[in-house]
Amino acid sequence: MGMTLNSAFLLEGEYQYGWHQQLVSAAGPMFTIIQAFVIFYFIRKTNNKYWYPFLFFAFYSRILAMIISIFNPNDEARISAWLGLGYWILPLTVGFTLFILLVKTSKEQKYNLKFNLINYFLSTLFIAGVVFSDQYILK
Repeated sequence: MGMTLNSAFLLEGEYQYGWHQQLVSAAGPMFTIIQAFVIFYFIRKTNNKYWYPFLFFAFYSRILAMIISIFNPNDEARISAWLGLGYWILPLTVGFTLFILLVKTSKEQKYNLKFNLINYFLSTLFIAGVVFSDQYILK
């Protein structure tokens, strides 16, 4: 296996079983979903706004993966199709779930639009850095 900041892949050979490829595809989204629920819990228990960018990033990264799936099925879309659910059931379910966590946290903690826009901007910069490093620096 090979790995970058944003992907894991076979260096040679083939997966022994089809579900092996799906397991590799599921690793990133599963980590992100678990991260979101853990951070959601931390924010509720500590009322610490410095955890919020991690929750926002979880949502934002899965939404970008869903958008990319329009052109090239990504993670949840591949798994969803493999399960016979079509390309959009799992991406929409994951995106909606993370969106609910984000809205619930914003309302409970009284985070305003400005605070969310700052997190959007920071998430965009971070994701751009990861994608840039994957394509140009770490290859």
